[in-house]
Amino acid sequence: MKKRSKQIFKSAVSFVIIFLMVISSVIQPSSKTKADGFPNDATGVSPDGKYYSAGKSNRLGMVTSDESHTPVELFGFCMANSKRYPEYDAAKDKYFGVYEQILNLNKESFNKLVRDNHLPGVVATGYDELWNKVSKLIYIYLKDPTNVIGRSGWANLQAAINEFYIVVQQEIWRYTDGQKVDKDTNSYLYYRYSKQAQKAVYLLREAVDSINVPADFELRGYKPEWVQGQIGYQAIVTGRLKKDQPVGEIKTTVTAGGKTSTENEVATLKAKDIEGGVEVSDKVTYKGLYPNVEYDVEGKIYEVKDGKLVNPDNPVSEVNGSTNLKPDATGKGEWTLNFGKLNLEAGKSYVVFEKVVSLENVIDTDGDGKPDKKQELTHEDPKDKSQTFTVLPKEEVEKEVVFSKVNVGGEEIAGAKIQIKDAQGQVVKEWTSKAGQSETIKLKAGTYIFHEEAAPSGYLKVTDITFEVDEQGKVTVKNANGNEVKANGNKLTVTDKTKSPTPETPWTPMIPSTRNLKVTKEWLGTNGNKITAPVDKIEVELYKDGKATGQKLELNKANSWTGEFKDLKAYESIENSKAYEYTVKEVGENNNSIKLGNKLFKVTYSENMKDGIEVVNTESPALSPSIPSEKPKKSKLAKTGIGASASIYSGILAISGGIMLFLKKRNQK
Repeated sequence: MKKRSKQIFKSAVSFVIIFLMVISSVIQPSSKTKADGFPNDATGVSPDGKYYSAGKSNRLGMVTSDESHTPVELFGFCMANSKRYPEYDAAKDKYFGVYEQILNLNKESFNKLVRDNHLPGVVATGYDELWNKVSKLIYIYLKDPTNVIGRSGWANLQAAINEFYIVVQQEIWRYTDGQKVDKDTNSYLYYRYSKQAQKAVYLLREAVDSINVPADFELRGYKPEWVQGQIGYQAIVTGRLKKDQPVGEIKTTVTAGGKTSTENEVATLKAKDIEGGVEVSDKVTYKGLYPNVEYDVEGKIYEVKDGKLVNPDNPVSEVNGSTNLKPDATGKGEWTLNFGKLNLEAGKSYVVFEKVVSLENVIDTDGDGKPDKKQELTHEDPKDKSQTFTVLPKEEVEKEVVFSKVNVGGEEIAGAKIQIKDAQGQVVKEWTSKAGQSETIKLKAGTYIFHEEAAPSGYLKVTDITFEVDEQGKVTVKNANGNEVKANGNKLTVTDKTKSPTPETPWTPMIPSTRNLKVTKEWLGTNGNKITAPVDKIEVELYKDGKATGQKLELNKANSWTGEFKDLKAYESIENSKAYEYTVKEVGENNNSIKLGNKLFKVTYSENMKDGIEVVNTESPALSPSIPSEKPKKSKLAKTGIGASASIYSGILAISGGIMLFLKKRNQK
């Protein structure tokens, strides 16, 4: 009975354990982390329109290019698995990879961004599917409408942020690059995932097929700057709800000296147009502003070169339009900023930047129905033609400059090949001098180089001479470089010196080259290990093409068993240039064997003239006579003359007697 009770108790316990395990698997804590997605509410704007990625470790978030590196995006996703990750070096506070922001991506602009970031034909997914799937994946990471994060069972929020980001990124690459990360394809990356991430893969795919992206969801793109000779960085796409971002747009048109820029053409002034100052104004066209809300409008003018601000910290001019400008009920209109009369410089270009900021909060970022943020719009593109105007350089007048190539007697000489180069080393004029005649050419004011490509026969070539030409054509020598040169008004005279006669050098026959041959000695025991040399020294003889030369070299303990035959002729002569083959042989060796003391050694040679010859003596095993296992016992009987003994005779007689007795009995029968 007692035994049966114990069995019942054990069964009950087992049942309870199994029951609890089943219940825990069914009602596992799916709501450990219910993040409802990860917001993306940073709103920074770069002053020069350039952005940097915060790097892989920061979910490819984007920051501004100014000194504060204000966050613009808290996360982003890569659109090309084959491209380089943009980086951020925290130790040096340095960003790698420059990006251009693209707002409000649609199907066409999104596909162009992604496909331009790949080789042609690499993106296998069609335009519609790529746009649909990637939009949904990014929206799920932002808002998680089906609670994929919670149902996957992450224990803490940080793990969910990081691991769910990787899962979403890999799913995006599924459509952009054809990458498959799941258990069905036995992908190694899938099995590196946590259990939560593995579960999230399939929950995420269910969500993509079941949700719709709301109308206020916006995709924002970041196009990487292309660098010659590099594989390039990844294009980045992120998303946010439009209510989290200012809504609106401004465009500008600058007018300078009565010339107005357009979308396709920069306003251009001549140098003479800026004398006495230039009136500059900027028309700001806006839309999407909040009606009947006061705005502050600021304008700044910067010098620009090759699409970049020359001095971003010091604008040429700045103006505040007003602090009480109000859009009408449409939120559309125009404002004009007047910069007044400015002193500009010839040969320089200028760009106008604008910023429009509401004086009060008008944007509700958290959805609580209360505005908590000002609307701020900027138009700061140094490459925008409508914002830019330029002043042409002063017209440069060419002046005549005379060049004279003379000998020490002052006579014009022929045959000198001459080039005139500008400060950048570009040839602007070239000619060959003529006897009794100078050369006249026209040059603009600037710095030049007199270069003699070839001197006349019998004369030394002059080294490069640096000279300047002013606006009146006057020549000034800046660096004679050791030459005899004179400048007089607009004339430059260069004197060539005659060559000194060079004595003939007697012919010297060529001597065949020589070489050295290194020889080393190695001592080995019967087991192949190194041993101590049994003798103090040995000799080796040099052989040339298999014949003894009589040259010998001693190898001993003092020279570490190493020596060298020096200055060996490589070949007979220039006429007979077949190379000699040198070998060595140990003195006393016969048929690759030699006896040293009471030991026998096998002698081998490495036949390598380039690296040297190694002579190896390997000890041979000693040869001992065979010894019988037991000495034969000596007979106690003395041998007779025929070698018979008494015992043998006795045996023979007994056997004979037995045979005769056997025959007798047989006959009797």
